[in-house]
Amino acid sequence: AREAERHVRTDYPNGEVAYFEGTREAERHVRTDFPDGTIRLFKGGRGAERLARTVNPDGVVAHFEGARAAESLVRVELRGGEIAYFEGAKGAERHVRTEYPNGMVAHFVGERGAETL
Repeated sequence: AREAERHVRTDYPNGEVAYFEGTREAERHVRTDFPDGTIRLFKGGRGAERLARTVNPDGVVAHFEGARAAESLVRVELRGGEIAYFEGAKGAERHVRTEYPNGMVAHFVGERGAETL
């Protein structure tokens, strides 16, 4: 019956596809696929969905934390196994550390865009 229908997907003219989960009237945005292969994953209830992770076509995965519209980059997993860590508010994140698969850890100091070992 129509009262059981719920929103599960939106296809946009630009090729983006947004996916939704949840019961009728409580559907929440959980994922958007982009034509270039990028995937954005969201967490949170309806109206409070926040960006949690971006998976790029090259395999790089970026993790975000913070409230909706204030998500900041906190970690990037690179294809070679390196993990880069970031601190700071949205738009002002700075690179603070990179961990390498061989156990080496590089620490960085400085403001965004001017970080040095």
